[in-house]
Amino acid sequence: MATCPHCGEYLDTYHRCRGLWRLRLRVWGKVAMGGLFGAAAATVVLLALYDGVSAGPVVIGALLGAAVMFAYLRGEP
Repeated sequence: MATCPHCGEYLDTYHRCRGLWRLRLRVWGKVAMGGLFGAAAATVVLLALYDGVSAGPVVIGALLGAAVMFAYLRGEP
C-alpha cells in the first residue's frame, strides 16, 4: 500500500490527512523517549559504578540516546 507524503499513514479509501505536524510530533516524541532512555541508562551505570550521579554524564547519555533514536528513525547506519 502507498503512504501519504504528508502524514505517513496508509492511503486507503477512508484516508483523511491530519497533516505533517502529527508526523513530526510523533518523530520528535520518539527522539525524546530515546533521550529519556539514554539518561536512565547513564544514571543506572553511574550508580552501579560510582554510587553517585552528576549532571554532566546524564546529559551526555540523554544526547546520545536521542541521537541514536534519531539515526534509527532516519534509517542511517
